[in-house]
Amino acid sequence: VTVSMLCHAKFPMRIKSEWLRKRLLVKPPVLGRGYELKDPVYHTYKPGWGSVEIARAMIDLVREALRIGEIDRGIGRNDPRFQTKRYVVREGYKQQQQEEEEEEEKKNEVNGEKEGDDNEEETKEDNDLPPPVDRLIFASETCLPITTLEEVEIALFGEIQER
Repeated sequence: VTVSMLCHAKFPMRIKSEWLRKRLLVKPPVLGRGYELKDPVYHTYKPGWGSVEIARAMIDLVREALRIGEIDRGIGRNDPRFQTKRYVVREGYKQQQQEEEEEEEKKNEVNGEKEGDDNEEETKEDNDLPPPVDRLIFASETCLPITTLEEVEIALFGEIQER
């Protein structure tokens, strides 16, 4: 299971943790001088209690979460400050991806196909993408659980069965 974390902060500049700041929503990248991108600008609505801005922030979180796993062709695609893989907290997908590739290679060997026979248009960056999101969890800053990631995973998805 791959776990990603996206955050919308009411006051993003007050966050001191670099780990958490990396996972904040940012506005789209903007070119600065020359070909350099300007530093990320954190996206916030500064919602009041019970305001419609809370719903808007949740919609923006869903919109950004659904971009995880997509190939980004925008100007920030090569800048880790804007890539969606910055949200990944735990990379469970790489082991699964390697197993799938090994299984595919075995099938190709059995069928007499050689590696590289087909036209692969994917780049190394495209292969390095996390998988698309299939479940979302919303948590308020006052409701974050004090537990391990493994305990949360078991509570949400049940025990992982051995293959």
